[in-house]
Amino acid sequence: MTQNNLANAYSDRIKGDRASNLESAISHYNLALEIYTKEKFPARWATTQNSLANAYMKSGKYKKAIECYEDTLEQNQNDLAYESILPSYKREKIEKTQGIWGNLAWAYLSVGDYKSSFVALERGRSREAKLKYNIDKAIASISKDKREKMIEKVKELRVEERYLAIDQHRSTKRYKELSSYIQKELEPIFDKDRYDANTTIKDIERLPISYAIVAPLMSEYGNAIFIIKGGSKTIDRDSIVDSALSYDDTAKLAKKFLNDVYVAGEVNSIDEIIERLSDTVAKDISDRLASLSVDHILYLPSPYLSYLPLGSCRCEDTLLMQRYEFITLSNLYNLHISKERRAIQKDSKLLAIINPTSDLNSTEVEGAVVEDMFSHTRAIRHSEATKSKILKELSKPCDIFYYSGHAYSNITGKREGGFRLKDANLTINDIISSSIDMNSTKLVVLSACQTNMRDISILLESASLADSFLELGSRGVISTLWSVSDDASMLLMGKFFELYRDGNSVAKALASAQIWLKNLNRVDAIAILKRYKKGKSADIADKLNDTIKELEKTEYNDIYNVPYYWAGFVYSARADSI
Repeated sequence: MTQNNLANAYSDRIKGDRASNLESAISHYNLALEIYTKEKFPARWATTQNSLANAYMKSGKYKKAIECYEDTLEQNQNDLAYESILPSYKREKIEKTQGIWGNLAWAYLSVGDYKSSFVALERGRSREAKLKYNIDKAIASISKDKREKMIEKVKELRVEERYLAIDQHRSTKRYKELSSYIQKELEPIFDKDRYDANTTIKDIERLPISYAIVAPLMSEYGNAIFIIKGGSKTIDRDSIVDSALSYDDTAKLAKKFLNDVYVAGEVNSIDEIIERLSDTVAKDISDRLASLSVDHILYLPSPYLSYLPLGSCRCEDTLLMQRYEFITLSNLYNLHISKERRAIQKDSKLLAIINPTSDLNSTEVEGAVVEDMFSHTRAIRHSEATKSKILKELSKPCDIFYYSGHAYSNITGKREGGFRLKDANLTINDIISSSIDMNSTKLVVLSACQTNMRDISILLESASLADSFLELGSRGVISTLWSVSDDASMLLMGKFFELYRDGNSVAKALASAQIWLKNLNRVDAIAILKRYKKGKSADIADKLNDTIKELEKTEYNDIYNVPYYWAGFVYSARADSI
């Protein structure tokens, strides 16, 4: 412990020669590793390796840093195989591991190994930890008795670790026996999902040349943005642009969004955030994208940027979403190009859950408008939309699942996100653990608040409502980044489904609907609402009349021009559905 403390003190020391202090820190970390060996103290060994890697980074010794980061991540991967059984352990490990991938990617970038840099980013997105964090589904094949036995073994392992930490003379025999047993039982589950780095380049090669990957690299030591054209066989320096937005700036923007928009409800802050992104990230990537002659962007956001709508950013006199079709991906793992047409057919089967809590007037209207666009609809409204009923209906095949009502996020990790129903909440865990097969579902539309918001502390590993439906097999999901306007969402969804039914892709139909709403004036909005009244029930007509009266009272003409009303909807897709 003394060597580690000395190393930390030298690493953080302000006084004296900086290079000398770092060399002293490196020396003491290496001495600490002679005591905290991988065999006897794997957790402390990994922590010290990471600290040593950071010291090497500060000293400009990037190759040595790479070795230490790789060792740290390998040990953390092994730990996650055990800790996936006990949520309290796995969460802590994921939080600590998340930032190391970015540092490793920057270290590779610093030595000119651009392919390994991008692969490190991809490993961080698609690594086994994502599967482990949602472990219930992965170990469903293990019997209850075996799982209970494994949990007891993991608890024993933790006790042994604590004893070993305070008694250097204690035998490691029992620890090794427990580790071996747990690893043997878990290997069949996790080994099938091992990451093959070569798949990254192959997946890029399979992409059409009209696509470009945009993947920001945000680390403690520097930032850049990968922009890679589909069909590329290599990743070189031309695939990277410098980023004007630092890691700290990105974190501040995300936290501003959370504090101002999520907590305080100050929606005007969205304008300021988007303007800042427009002046940095959007500006950084615009020239490179223009030179590639592409019309589709596969966006792989860094953790903090996943909260912020890059497609809604200004690029000179237009928005990025007007220039390119934006699709957000969690990773490129197992990317395959499907030539199947994704446009909706007029006889598509729709499963609609509409206004479960019965307290959203415009949501009721929105549901009726969308329902009328389909000839085959199973609609569940109000108190009939119970937890068990929704899960039962989801188990039946449908082309489109559409939810319009209340939802909430798991942004702090203190509660789980889900749908707010009349009888009980339907949570993310309920959806994922149901193991419902949604591979035949072309699209999920979540017209509700905060359906694509994640736990801020483990962004790459936590699940939003949108993620849960991708996990079950849906090809794509439209979801929301914040608490959206009920009236604006009604108009946006009506326009989106109209455009989608006409044969536009999901990304194009959504972007076109967003731009349409942005430019919609009060007079035209009222005319549309009056058109919606035709053929509707008296109850729906009354609700529309109430909205029309409110619009007639307003003094503003461009009522939905600000980003709060239209920019919060995003489209995410499973990698193998592109």
